[in-house]
Amino acid sequence: MQKILLVEDQKDFQLMALNCLSDQYLMTVAGSLSEARERMKTEDFDMVLMDVMLPDGSGFEFVRRLKENQFLRHIPVVFLTSKSEIDERSRGLGLGAEDYIAKPYMPREFTARITARLKLFAAPMRSRIARDLENFSLKSLKSA
Repeated sequence: MQKILLVEDQKDFQLMALNCLSDQYLMTVAGSLSEARERMKTEDFDMVLMDVMLPDGSGFEFVRRLKENQFLRHIPVVFLTSKSEIDERSRGLGLGAEDYIAKPYMPREFTARITARLKLFAAPMRSRIARDLENFSLKSLKSA
């Protein structure tokens, strides 16, 4: 089952996202950027759902750093935020986010968009992992 990190400080939006997605995905909730950082140090995620305005900083800055990290940049990010102006949307997408969903959102559309994004990223990731394993196996055989 794919695993999603939801970085959201507002309980009502946490519950809404969990109600939409927890039947299909393993959900982990972080109420702050510091909590999200700690979770990402110990757990692997297939997607990050990121609020922009959090008590300990900007989701934009967190995603900028995530996308600069060679080990984490492959993780798809979707912004979930009440900041829906075109400049904010453009900024989020410009940082490398795969989508930008304005709150409040419609549950069915939200679920469909998250599912579509995960499907887009799942196949290339499986192919990349398979290639990496094959290359590793070939190198191991050559050196043996």
